[in-house]
Amino acid sequence: MNNNEPSLDSLVEEIRKKGTQSDSNNLRIGEYLIQTREIIGHGGWKNWFEMKNFSFSITTAKRFMRVSKGVENRPLVADLGIAKADALLRLDDDEYEKFISENNVKELTVKMIEGAVRKIKKSSSPTEAKLPPEKKEVETEPIDDSMMMNIDQLRSCILEMIQQFAKNKSDAIFDLRSLCEEVIERIEEIKERF
Repeated sequence: MNNNEPSLDSLVEEIRKKGTQSDSNNLRIGEYLIQTREIIGHGGWKNWFEMKNFSFSITTAKRFMRVSKGVENRPLVADLGIAKADALLRLDDDEYEKFISENNVKELTVKMIEGAVRKIKKSSSPTEAKLPPEKKEVETEPIDDSMMMNIDQLRSCILEMIQQFAKNKSDAIFDLRSLCEEVIERIEEIKERF
């Protein structure tokens, strides 16, 4: 590291100082987290993050980093807030340009944008076109209310486990907590599709 690059300790201090009070701070936190990952390396970063006990989860940290990277190519999303920006960054360039030109995204809620993105992704999904003819006839069962309740109950149980794990500082518990957070992320992705 040269003298012009920030140290790991100074990055941690900046992350703690910025907190998560505003979206512009969150974008900056994303930049700092990207820098810490570059210093530490991908393999050890997750454990390092968990040991620092930041006021946000690793899932949120990944979101901050994803949005921070995304604003480089799509500066408009920087003004929208983390949640809206994260949703819009799921669109490819053409979908994004079309959506931005047809909508006043600043007036849309996060839920409205997420719903629109899901709809765009679902309608532009090339999966059906690539399936052999016999596979096209097979339909998946839609998620009904009882399945959604089960998913929500599973999510609640896992969130409780994460809170319990946060109280224990062993490496094995950190791994379990991280695994649970990844499961929660996957559950949210599944719920978004339906």
